[in-house]
Amino acid sequence: MSVEEKVLKRAEEIARKASAMASPIRVLVLAVIALRGEARWHEIKGALEELVGSINPNTLAFHINRLVEAGYVERAGPQRSPRYFARNVPPEVEGLLEDLSKALREVREGG
Repeated sequence: MSVEEKVLKRAEEIARKASAMASPIRVLVLAVIALRGEARWHEIKGALEELVGSINPNTLAFHINRLVEAGYVERAGPQRSPRYFARNVPPEVEGLLEDLSKALREVREGG
């Protein structure tokens, strides 16, 4: 692979990762997974709905798949009931985890 090809490949990878963080819902999906360490689909959906209200299952699947494609989330286990793990979490998302934890706690406590 030539130097030019390496540069283009790296540029494409950076653009893909940047576009993966272009949606607030997608950022929250990644944050929920990172906060839990690992999460199943219904756990992610439940946490998001506590924060933002009802979320379409197809929308959630789309966002999870984009995060998997960008390398931020890893899918493991059986296809019908996979577990999701956060990988390469950007510092900005890591900085969101404490506030996310507080927000979920407040919602659950009714406060």
